[in-house]
Amino acid sequence: MSNRKQILSEIAYMFYEEGLTQVEISKRMNLSRPTVAAMLKEAKEVGIVKITIQSDDYTLLRKQTLLCEKYGLKSVQITSYKGEELTKQNVGLLCANFIEERIQSIHMLGIGWGTTLYEFVNNAIVDLGFSNPTKIQERVFSPVLKGKNIVAKSQTGSGKSHSFLLPIFSKLDLSKKKTQSIILAPTRELSRQLYDMALQIAEFSEEDIKITLCIGGQDLNRDIERVSNAPHLIIGTPTRVLELDRASALSIKEVESLVIDECDMMIDLGFMEDVDKISKRAAENCQFLVFSATIPTQMSHFLKKYLKNAQYIEIDNAKFGKIEYILIPEKSSTRLEKLYEITTVINPYLALIFANKKTEVEEISSYLISQGLNVGVLHGDLTPRERKQMQRRINNLDFTYVVASDLMSRGIDIEGVSHVINFNIPNDLDFFVHRAGRTGRAGLSGDCITIYNNKDEEKLQALESRGIEFNHQDIRNGEFVEAKDRNKRQSRKKVVADHNLTEKLKSKVKVSKKVKPGYKKKYKYKMDKLKQKERRKFAKRTNRANRGK
Repeated sequence: MSNRKQILSEIAYMFYEEGLTQVEISKRMNLSRPTVAAMLKEAKEVGIVKITIQSDDYTLLRKQTLLCEKYGLKSVQITSYKGEELTKQNVGLLCANFIEERIQSIHMLGIGWGTTLYEFVNNAIVDLGFSNPTKIQERVFSPVLKGKNIVAKSQTGSGKSHSFLLPIFSKLDLSKKKTQSIILAPTRELSRQLYDMALQIAEFSEEDIKITLCIGGQDLNRDIERVSNAPHLIIGTPTRVLELDRASALSIKEVESLVIDECDMMIDLGFMEDVDKISKRAAENCQFLVFSATIPTQMSHFLKKYLKNAQYIEIDNAKFGKIEYILIPEKSSTRLEKLYEITTVINPYLALIFANKKTEVEEISSYLISQGLNVGVLHGDLTPRERKQMQRRINNLDFTYVVASDLMSRGIDIEGVSHVINFNIPNDLDFFVHRAGRTGRAGLSGDCITIYNNKDEEKLQALESRGIEFNHQDIRNGEFVEAKDRNKRQSRKKVVADHNLTEKLKSKVKVSKKVKPGYKKKYKYKMDKLKQKERRKFAKRTNRANRGK
């Protein structure tokens, strides 16, 4: 192998297998970042590809050769989603017919993103460190590029933001001096985060892409001036975008695509009226892209009104990501004591603690701080300035634990969450899914720990019916230990109770001393009758006692 081929191979390995960014590779190889980018592109062109799949179905090495011959590839690298060491060693052993239908779009680009994105968007993808699209991105890219209306349901952290940002950038006609797309987000914080993401992508374009952030809390006249220059892309909150349209600073009817991000949160925060007014002003042929973690019934009317012939895309939220759902019984401890006990066992990078009420958020934070823990707080009484400051401090990892309410936390995208702890289970179980989705993101694993007692049984059963599998654990001697499944314990209690009642009534069942045909059936029949009488008597006694209280 020539020296250049060796360098190409090493760079491709660092990027695909080790997951290093271009900057990290450039430092390690003592090369400039543009050189690394060029060599990664060259590696893709000569066929150094990585195909990531969820399968353990491997076959002979001959299959790799056949695959290369058929599609004119120089080499093929295939690794498992699970990342076992054995899999990494057995490159290219996957059965060709398993990936044949996918390879035609994969082999040209090399990383599975397809070939219809602008070159500068592909370069942005490489810089972002994305090796393969997420499930939502795989499903969304093509219809967005084709101009179809979309309703996409997928939880926070699934890659929703880039699923619409990347193809939108590939649809921009930079020769047109007009606003071509508006992205609506429910909060200032989420708008800022989308804006930062967009700037990161735009950096790779040789032509100037104008992007404007329009949110409340900043000078309206200044926004009017900035929007009047016809930016290609506007990102902002519904109320401010509507204000700009009313001031004739922008013309919504000329916009080619309208993105409504976190639509369920728009409803929760009361912004759907503004979204509706914006949608009315859009042109009839405007492309609508609606993204949401859940599809509440309140959305149905809006979707029927504006999204005709929409393509519905749903990603299984319960099974998304590498999240372990852990149940911890409250038992004899207070819930606060159990929470603190959990903090002594885990070693989080960043843990989010959720409570149902603002008063509980304050109670929890005060208690944990008194125990010497480093705790941040997110609740509805924070001013916009305090929220922004808290966001900055969280991003700077000033806190190990952040106690939050549901609505408040959804307004801020928090990265690097290793643990989610449910102090209690929300009444709206969709919020449980939102909470869990804060961890296990970007291919990383995470734990969702829930404290429960017997009163939570109905909610837990409802969550299990959604496909969530709980791991029952408890804490002993400063570590997690496996606990018996609560369902098994309950069924055992019933069996024990029934057994005790049987023993009590044995002497009352009168049967012939001579064993006759049908003896067992008759005995069981009499025993069941007596049990029924006893249960009725017990119920009557209980009711009388309760009435006397």
